[in-house]
Amino acid sequence: MPVVEAKPDIRESVEAAKAPDKFRPPHTRITPQQVIAMVNDNYAGVRLELTPDGSSAGVQADAIVSWGGALKLHGTHMPIKEFTDFFRAEHPPGAMGEEWLAGNAEPRDHPYVVISTKGELVRVNVFAGMACEPARTLSDIGSSGVSADDKRQAYQEALYKVYAPIALRPRRYTRAALQLRSTGRILHENEDCIATGDTLAGVGLLIEKLRKQGPFPIAGRRIDVAVATLQGLTLLIAEAHRYGLPTEVNVGFIATGLSYGIGPDLAHKNYIMHGPGELRDFGDSLFVVGDMGDAAKKVGGTPWDDFRTDGYLDGGAPPEDEYASSNFLKNPGSVSMGYANGGLVMEAMSLAALHGAGMRRDKPVIMAVAKRIELPGGFGMRVAHFRGPLQEYCGGH
Repeated sequence: MPVVEAKPDIRESVEAAKAPDKFRPPHTRITPQQVIAMVNDNYAGVRLELTPDGSSAGVQADAIVSWGGALKLHGTHMPIKEFTDFFRAEHPPGAMGEEWLAGNAEPRDHPYVVISTKGELVRVNVFAGMACEPARTLSDIGSSGVSADDKRQAYQEALYKVYAPIALRPRRYTRAALQLRSTGRILHENEDCIATGDTLAGVGLLIEKLRKQGPFPIAGRRIDVAVATLQGLTLLIAEAHRYGLPTEVNVGFIATGLSYGIGPDLAHKNYIMHGPGELRDFGDSLFVVGDMGDAAKKVGGTPWDDFRTDGYLDGGAPPEDEYASSNFLKNPGSVSMGYANGGLVMEAMSLAALHGAGMRRDKPVIMAVAKRIELPGGFGMRVAHFRGPLQEYCGGH
């Protein structure tokens, strides 16, 4: 499955002819039912290719996932009420679920809104409102660009305010929510954002493949993420039910829109954007978080920098290495997974939050790669530095 620049399909060619020359709020309304139907209708074209030698078309990869036409979500926005009604969200008294999600509730250590799906297979917890103070800072800096260390530090400080309460959520709460036995091992994933959901859903496909190949002691997933679109959450929920893996997703705050793209090539499509009517809370800031991968570079002087071993700095190439010790992987507990580039800072923030609370990390860490790529007929994602460490971990148990 060669990794090449994708040629637009007929639908996208027609779109490109009338594509805007500047960013605008997403205008195509979409519902959870429509996202699920889109994926189901095109699922025959979804492909997972394992790469035995660890590379594909000259890039490092354990696996390549092609989504084909299953995830054409650019330019869409999902009304919050559609999401909360479809998934029957639970929330504190005094306001509707959509009011909590859209409001300015500040981050706290227990969720404002909880979504539990059939059989408690999937649990989604949301810990702040999308217009909270740190979310406004992320939108303001992210929309103007993280071009200097002082901006990057302010951005990361706002991100930490959102993420720290999630990082401190005890794993026993996850076990209870997913009805996992105390011996069931959890794959704990730290991520900066969920846009379309393609990378984490692709990781789910790979996990399911590995489960079918032999003994695989991972009993469930816990995904901690700063911001997630409702479209991406819908995909993760649907895919978790498809392959039956208990999953908890802890979200700082939600977003509703994905960029359409600009110019004939629809450049920069699927960036997380504010939906129609939300800009009154954010002024001229169109983007929810901007480029989180760029914002993840080390700046020096922050508490979480003390927990980073990578060299991801201005002028440096993004890291492609795993940061896992084989001896550490023999730890018999759950395993933590981060994904470069944004996952580098999220892992460090998780460690900093635990350290600040006098708690310790009791599980090994694997820093993997899960990145979107362009493929013929659509887009996909590649996973690297994932299968080997996990199989080593599984082989010891």
